Amino acid sequence: MAAKKCNTRIFLPFLLILAAWATKIACRPLDEQEYMLKRHEEWMAQHGRVYGDMKEKEKRYLIFKENIERIEAFNNGSDRGYKLGVNKFADLTNEEFRAMYHGYKRQSSKLMSSSFRYENLSDIPTSMDWRNAGAVTPNSWGTSWGDSGYMRMRRGIGSSEGLCGVAMDASYPTA
Repeated sequence: MAAKKCNTRIFLPFLLILAAWATKIACRPLDEQEYMLKRHEEWMAQHGRVYGDMKEKEKRYLIFKENIERIEAFNNGSDRGYKLGVNKFADLTNEEFRAMYHGYKRQSSKLMSSSFRYENLSDIPTSMDWRNAGAVTPNSWGTSWGDSGYMRMRRGIGSSEGLCGVAMDASYPTA
C-alpha cells in the first residue's frame, strides 16, 4: 500500500504538469491570432487604412500577417547590421508594391526613337589644347591678387587699406 501511495505522489504532479503544458500549447495559436488581429487593427488606425468590405479586409490581414512573419523571421535569424520594421506598406504584396512604387514609368516608346545625330563624328581630334580654344584664360590682374575665389581680393595687405571684412577677418562683417 505504501508503494501505491508513493507512485500517486510522483504520478499526480507529473500528470498536472503535462496537462498544463498541453493546455498552453492548445491555446497558443488562438492567443497569437488575437494578438495579430489587434496588431493589424492598430496598424490600420496608425496609417489611416480603411477597406471597402470585409473580404478586402481579410485579404489585407492575411498579407499583413505574412509580411509580419517575414519581418520577424528576418530580424530573429539575421546578423546583419540592420533590422526590418513595419511601415505603411505592410498590407501590400511584393508585386503590388513594385507596381505602385518602383521606378519611372515611360509614357511611350516614341520618345526613345529620337532622330538626333551628332555631327562630324569622324573629325574628332585625339587631343585639344583648351587654352588655344579660349576656354582657359590666364590671370589678367597680376600676381598679388587672388585668383581662386569668386571675388577679387588683394593679398597681403592690412585692414587699414580699406578692403572688405571678408579679406581680413573670419568674423565678417566687420563694422
